[in-house]
Amino acid sequence: MDAFIISYFGKKPELRKTRYGLHYQQLICLLEQPGIEDIHILAMDYANNSITTPENNLKFPHPRIHYHDSEVVPPSKARNKLMKIFNATNKPWGMFADNDAVIDPRHDGRDIINIIERNTKILNRECDLLVPLCPMVHPFNGYLDKFKLRLDDEMPVERNNWMKGSLFWLKNRSISNQEPIYFNEDMATMEDAEYVPRLLSNKASVWLLRTVILTDLGIHDSTLFPQDKKGNQSRVDDMDKVHLEMYERFKSGGCKLAKSGRIDMKAMMPINADKTLWLDKNPSLLTIPQI
Repeated sequence: MDAFIISYFGKKPELRKTRYGLHYQQLICLLEQPGIEDIHILAMDYANNSITTPENNLKFPHPRIHYHDSEVVPPSKARNKLMKIFNATNKPWGMFADNDAVIDPRHDGRDIINIIERNTKILNRECDLLVPLCPMVHPFNGYLDKFKLRLDDEMPVERNNWMKGSLFWLKNRSISNQEPIYFNEDMATMEDAEYVPRLLSNKASVWLLRTVILTDLGIHDSTLFPQDKKGNQSRVDDMDKVHLEMYERFKSGGCKLAKSGRIDMKAMMPINADKTLWLDKNPSLLTIPQI
């Protein structure tokens, strides 16, 4: 499996130095991650850097790392650029990430790429997008305790209506003659939130890897969202307005607006969406689970 990374270090010299250090850690993790083959990086604004000289630039020399130079573009357009590179690889699944996101090696994190590869037949049939747990959103300790005996041999995957664009796995739909579903390039932010109803309205599905955890190394050092005096970041000034726009865009696909003013994407999911898909970690015992 290949990895596809959006890389931009920002404009401020100190932020650029911090983000570059985090990205270096990410690359070391990916190069050592079992199952990761080539790493494709959309290198945005690498020529105009203030960290190193042009003779010793930001690119990390390694035969498995491939840089694709680009001007600075919003995350939606950047992901689409990488998605087109991914589609051309003809590999069934690809991992997409920001330049500061890594997989927590605990639980199934260390072997997740191999588990996906072993279960490609099942995942191609059932899934379009796989997302890891986000500790800020998903509790997991109680879940791990509840299923600790079963988790020795199987990995649970659940239908989901949420994603964080920092890190995810995408199916190569072009292999099965399906049209790729791209991000909305009109959105400068919240493109990942908009991508979920975009998938669901096209009868695609999003699944949560229940034992794989995302680590955002640079969560407090964003290149897009400034912090206030308390260190908090704001993605959009008017969240309700964005949700209303998404509702208008996807209501024909089953999207509904909740009383909170936010869209209810669970209404777009099938009735049996609470069922769990259990993937066998042992390739010699591989079977197709019943949904």
